[in-house]
Amino acid sequence: MTKPAIDFTVTDIDGKNFTLSNQSGKVVLLEFMWVSCPACDTMIPILKNINSNYDIVILEISVEPLDTFKDLKDYKKNNDVPWNFAKDNNGTLKSAYSVEAAPTFYLVAKNMTVAWGHVGSCDEKTSRTEINKII
Repeated sequence: MTKPAIDFTVTDIDGKNFTLSNQSGKVVLLEFMWVSCPACDTMIPILKNINSNYDIVILEISVEPLDTFKDLKDYKKNNDVPWNFAKDNNGTLKSAYSVEAAPTFYLVAKNMTVAWGHVGSCDEKTSRTEINKII
């Protein structure tokens, strides 16, 4: 799939800017989601294992207009996850990354190319396989 990742800046739930191009040299896993998505919930344990075993950046981005920063903060706290969350406020990222369902994943390589994309829940073995290809 290797195509250039679309650069963006979002404000995370802590009020800090996250700019994809500032992550150059790191592997980034983007998950487009929303807090009321059952399939997204099933990914939490898998993402926790990946986060524990790989030196990658994980960012979950809500593409649901009704999700608030408070909703995302509560979701993060209730699921006890260490990575951060942001919101696609105007649908720009949803459109740019062709997100039509949640969860939608994109794995961005160190050289800022999209190495893998996946729509829907994904098993840990597949996720690890794709990460191992680019680390």
